[in-house]
Amino acid sequence: MTNWFSVPSQGSKPANNESKKRKEVTPARVFAHVVFLDQYGLIPGYGGLRRGFTKDLREVCANHYGVQPDTLDSKWIVKRRVDRSKVYSTTAEFRQIWDVELVDTYPENASHPYSDFKPFDGRAILDAHRDHNLVACRMKTQLLRLPNVDWAISPHLIYSRSDYDSSKETSSSLPVLGFDVAGFEYTTDGQRLRYLGVVTEWEESPFETYLQAAQIGKTAATGLLVLPNRESIYDFLHFLKCSKLTDCPGVFPESREKYRSLPNVQKLHEQLIRQIPLLDGMALLPRRRFLDEGVDTLNDLVSVPTYA
Repeated sequence: MTNWFSVPSQGSKPANNESKKRKEVTPARVFAHVVFLDQYGLIPGYGGLRRGFTKDLREVCANHYGVQPDTLDSKWIVKRRVDRSKVYSTTAEFRQIWDVELVDTYPENASHPYSDFKPFDGRAILDAHRDHNLVACRMKTQLLRLPNVDWAISPHLIYSRSDYDSSKETSSSLPVLGFDVAGFEYTTDGQRLRYLGVVTEWEESPFETYLQAAQIGKTAATGLLVLPNRESIYDFLHFLKCSKLTDCPGVFPESREKYRSLPNVQKLHEQLIRQIPLLDGMALLPRRRFLDEGVDTLNDLVSVPTYA
């Protein structure tokens, strides 16, 4: 599905009485809209995570307009960290003021404006920030490298029948669950879900991460949870202990500070994560390690089922 963005028609009333301001087109306002498109991967040929690329999106646009980079800064954009670098993303105020939204309709008789850039993958990933979307795209690409993954999709939305009143007749009333990435394998019995991946946000609460892990646990898929950093993993594990959301409180360290005594992520899995039933069959990775290593060391963290 290709996504496009729309703005109000000439006769519509702009949000927050910005009609006068919208008449003046400035590089900063144009740049905010460029960031919005980049946030969803809708700029053909531009990759925000290219290693060794010295110019970021702001510098590229400033050079095009012949202005200083800092003149493109505005209240509508913010930098968010991915790994060792940061990428731009739009703020909630941007959408409120400019009334811009993604839509999935396009005239059938019109040609694709980016046909010269095929293959072009322009999908919004669960309507999230650019840093999240970049990591999710990398996860999809990495899953396709695994021998037991024939195709992958991002995002993956499914109806949930768990803990649901079966007396209701239509599937449209079922709860919808969303995962950032899913990897499938072709088998003699059809397609089999092998992996479910989730990329958590910087501001995401540990309880939200718990809900996502619980939903993955209801499937037979191997889970891949990518959190912002190791501290986020510690926060999540400590939350599980303090909230008593698991049946094995004795496996957790006495205090959060004790997590730092584990030298690396692999030891964290061997000595703790594998002992937690909720996280059985799941790998928890910080973004930096995932971006550096991808799925090359996944087998060291989690036992992948063979489905024999």
